[in-house]
Amino acid sequence: MFQYEEYVYAVYKEKSFTRAADRLFVSQPALSATVKKQEERLGFKIFERGTPSLSLTEEGEVYIRAIERLHALKTDLGNQIMDISSLQSGSLTVAGANFISSFVLSEIIERFTALYPGIEVNLIESNSKELESFVIEDKVDIVFDYTYNGESICGEPLLRENILLAVPAKNPLNGRLSDIALTGADIRGGKHLLEETPAIDLGACEGESFLILKPGNSMHHIAKALLTEAAVNHKTTIQLDQLMTAYNMCGLGMGLTFLSDTLIKSVAENAGICYYKLRSSHASRMLYMEYKKHKYVNRAMRRFMSLAAELYS
Repeated sequence: MFQYEEYVYAVYKEKSFTRAADRLFVSQPALSATVKKQEERLGFKIFERGTPSLSLTEEGEVYIRAIERLHALKTDLGNQIMDISSLQSGSLTVAGANFISSFVLSEIIERFTALYPGIEVNLIESNSKELESFVIEDKVDIVFDYTYNGESICGEPLLRENILLAVPAKNPLNGRLSDIALTGADIRGGKHLLEETPAIDLGACEGESFLILKPGNSMHHIAKALLTEAAVNHKTTIQLDQLMTAYNMCGLGMGLTFLSDTLIKSVAENAGICYYKLRSSHASRMLYMEYKKHKYVNRAMRRFMSLAAELYS
């Protein structure tokens, strides 16, 4: 019977029998027959099929919410059993943006799996726009992200990142600002954090071409806020999905961009880029460890977050 419920839930999530059938690796007629059989068993229709887009009936809405409660109970049961096993077995699913997965989570996962080889760690990479829904829908145990909805998600601060302006070394702008330019070695040494280190006036970038991440990424909002605050008229040469791509393209001379000091400290020195400190309330962001409110926080989750805090305190 539970398999029937999973089939119904897949149709609800995909809003399409065809897409749900592809996801479940069954034929569309077989899936339709299974859902119809479950509706006959329950004595009511789950889906309104005569509407342009597949929607739930009133009874179907109640039924779907019950399935989600069953999912939550099943997850909590697994978590409590894992606690009893004293981290000898079980699984943990964590998620983060592509950049965070590569430069922050990889190190935490390496440390965790060395200490607890019996726990299987699954990693999901996505953009900030999708990460919150992963937590709310119980697709993951912990998400590492820069913003969260405090009404339904708990967030524990992990790491404050500072944002810098990155300018291709061949850009003439560097000639006028050579006295305040920073290198990758300066960033790794923390020079940008010193109060006496001068910051750039973004007004100097008037008319320049910028590489900006696409909407849905934390750095997109930061870049827009910084440029708006400074009233800088600029060109957007290209919108990108990943911060590393912006870093590499900046090094090739394709445009200015905004980078976090976490990235700059994590990659090899790039002589093709000069960095500038920014003095703005928008020039920093906090990375949080997030999990669903009222979720049973098992021992594996607590230990993973504890290791993360030890690494980045």
